[in-house]
Amino acid sequence: MAEPVQEELSVLAAIFCRPHEWEEYLILQKTSKVDVDSSGKKCKEKMISVLFETKVQTEHKRFLAFEVKEYSALDELQKEFETAGLKKLFSEFVLALVK
Repeated sequence: MAEPVQEELSVLAAIFCRPHEWEEYLILQKTSKVDVDSSGKKCKEKMISVLFETKVQTEHKRFLAFEVKEYSALDELQKEFETAGLKKLFSEFVLALVK
């Protein structure tokens, strides 16, 4: 019997904050143990990168607290980005990651 093929998962984080908070966040990600490696040991996040940085328009400031969302379909994710006023981000960066 063949082994089941594991689908590779991608993590996409959208972070909405003030510029100085973003810099602090990146530093913490790279200097604190915030992840676990394949053997379960705590480790630092070395692969984090910024894909896109922009100002959020007032009408799209709707993220008030930390939230984790999972999407099973690409169109669900696209609708979320469009609702947040981030259609350009989705079309320029996210689509390239999933294809």
